[in-house]
Formats: sequence, structure tokens, C-alpha cells
Amino acid sequence: MAEYTFVSGDSTVDSGETVTIKVFDFFVGNARHQFSVITSGGGKFVFVSKAPQTSATFKMEWGTIENVNDEFTQVNLQNSYFSPVIVFTPEYTSGVPRSVRVTDVTCSSFKVRLQNPSDDDCPNTDVHYLVVKDGV
Repeated sequence: MAEYTFVSGDSTVDSGETVTIKVFDFFVGNARHQFSVITSGGGKFVFVSKAPQTSATFKMEWGTIENVNDEFTQVNLQNSYFSPVIVFTPEYTSGVPRSVRVTDVTCSSFKVRLQNPSDDDCPNTDVHYLVVKDGV
């Protein structure tokens, strides 16, 4: 069942009153969807609407950067992202603590390196990444 909120008014509607409801659900683009309102007296009002055709495409890519160390490494992406969100995880093969640092993020590339919290050297580490467009 769809979730909804009242943008104006509430669930009690007097004769001649207008209420605006916002419906949250998965709507198939270019498909017809039916909405029904049933009155306290049993009357039923039906509204049928065609959802707009969605043109959004989901882009995502992932990969592994091998042997990352404390020097920045350039990574070129296969796709172009207007505002990329990049998630990293290092593959730990020893107990040496490390964090992944990123800089120079563009639509199609970024640079990555490792950093030890105490600024000691980090062993070469494979780093896995996932890239998506923000808001997706």
C-alpha cells in the first residue's frame, strides 16, 4: 500500500473543501494508475492518471585499485558522472591501520591514496571502490 501525506488539509474533508495529498509509491513510467477516495457515506471517487515516462538511468561502476600506497594514484572511470559519490574499502592483509583518502574528483576520474593515522608508512593495499551519481 502506498504511503501518503496531506500537503494541505487533513483526512476529514467538508463539502466544497479541497485537500491536496502527496502519494509516495513506486510508479511505473507511462503506465496508468488508479486512485480511489471513499467517503464516510460509502461514496467512491476514482481518479486515473498516467505516470510520466521516466528518463533517468542508473549508472554505477565498481572496481579494485591494486597496490595503493601513500602516493596518490589516478583512477579513470568508465562512465561520466555529473556529481559522483565514491565509496572505498581497503583490503586489510595486516593489522596496520589505514584510511583511504581521495582528491581531485572530476566527472570521470579521481586520485586515491592510503594514510596511516600516525602517518607511518602503509603497506601496499588493494582498494575496492563503488561509484554512483549523487541522489540515485
